Amino acid sequence: MSKSVDLDDARKRAANLLEKFEQDVLQASGVERERVRQLLEENTILKRAVTIQNQRIAEAAEKDREINHLRQALSQCQEQLHKAEMNQYALAMHLRQATGEGTLDHTRFPDVY
Repeated sequence: MSKSVDLDDARKRAANLLEKFEQDVLQASGVERERVRQLLEENTILKRAVTIQNQRIAEAAEKDREINHLRQALSQCQEQLHKAEMNQYALAMHLRQATGEGTLDHTRFPDVY
């Protein structure tokens, strides 16, 4: 501007400078808009990924609860089986005592010649 010859020349130089500045601003804003669009797309993808991951975590937690429930049921069944086996053994012993089997008094040894 200091090199301008007169006021009209200074105005033209200022107008050119403002036009270049406007173009640079518009170009920069276009780049920024594209970057914002890319960031929004990435954000959408990440949101979907988080949703899917949360679903998988919830499914895994449900499976863990089911596994724990089945383990408890298995433990109870094994305990019931053990009790039933013990009862069966006790009843078999009572039956042997009641019928006289299993005592040494009634055991017959073979005759030896």
